[in-house]
Amino acid sequence: MNKEKGKVWLNILLNLFLNFPSILEYKKCSFLSDRQTLLYLLETRKGIVRFGDGEIGYISGYSYNHQKQVLALRNKLKEILSNYNEKSPYIIGLPVEILFGKFIERKLPKRGWQSARYSLYPYINKNNCYGSAFCFRILTVVDENKKEYAKLILQLFQGKDIVYVGGIEPYPNLIEIKEFIQTPPQNAFDEYDNLLRLIEKKAKLLKNPVVVLSCGITATALSAEVNNLGIPAYDVGLCFTKRLYAYLFKNSY
Repeated sequence: MNKEKGKVWLNILLNLFLNFPSILEYKKCSFLSDRQTLLYLLETRKGIVRFGDGEIGYISGYSYNHQKQVLALRNKLKEILSNYNEKSPYIIGLPVEILFGKFIERKLPKRGWQSARYSLYPYINKNNCYGSAFCFRILTVVDENKKEYAKLILQLFQGKDIVYVGGIEPYPNLIEIKEFIQTPPQNAFDEYDNLLRLIEKKAKLLKNPVVVLSCGITATALSAEVNNLGIPAYDVGLCFTKRLYAYLFKNSY
């Protein structure tokens, strides 16, 4: 075990020990499927904040090439999980299968997710309903009709004035963007305050704004804060790519 991994597991075990009474709460929570998550977003004005392997590893202490460890970001992620409740203007998406130790259905490798469930346990509240963290990842979505499902994703953004925040613009012909805010390819959190101000400024100039974020771990923190400002925001990850286009127009990739 290398030095970083040792520190991560020490942090996880300490967190579990300090929060022992709550570590089985996840079994009493409500979880939505991929399709149910999209339908929930379509039926409400709420946004979504997703926690995947990157975010979960980050709160445990892992660093990544695209985002170095910053205490302020780690604390923001923990606060989002801890403060989440039914009155939040967003739903949190969690990797449900990981919590229950089921990797097969989505064909997820165990490596990279091993510490995930133990990191999340202390932050799960039995009174909450959680969405799917995989709802925008078309290759890992579990649904009987993926082509129809892909169209459902696009319905979320039809008729909306989209402010897109990411390292690169999305694949052409998938969504119409009103404003594009480019983020740094690495350590986007360094520009967090500037990005938040710019998002708010541009969104307020639009009639029906929706903020779509694809900028790694920083997107998770930003999406929660933008939703708290009263602006619907979706943390979509690497959603609007050739893969989604293929399912919509070619149904192969």
